[in-house]
Amino acid sequence: MQRDADRRHRDDLVRDELLRAALARSYTTPAVITLFLYCTFYVPGLLANLMYFFSARADRDLTGIAPQGMGYLTVLLWCGIVPPVLLFLLISALIASRG
Repeated sequence: MQRDADRRHRDDLVRDELLRAALARSYTTPAVITLFLYCTFYVPGLLANLMYFFSARADRDLTGIAPQGMGYLTVLLWCGIVPPVLLFLLISALIASRG
């Protein structure tokens, strides 16, 4: 009985510490790093953006509050995915119209 109470208390402490760490985390610097990677190397920038975005989303799900910098990562993700898809569709339409 005492062992279960100790385990629950320890689990509560761990959960509180995870929550405290998630609330203190900022994704502004990773967003700047991601922007730099997008400008120099597209694929590593996209991979870094996805990694940081999903980490920020996990923190948001844990705390209920979007962490600082998550909006920047979201904008970078949209700007990193939409233009290449549109370019691919445009090129495909041009090729299809000539053939």
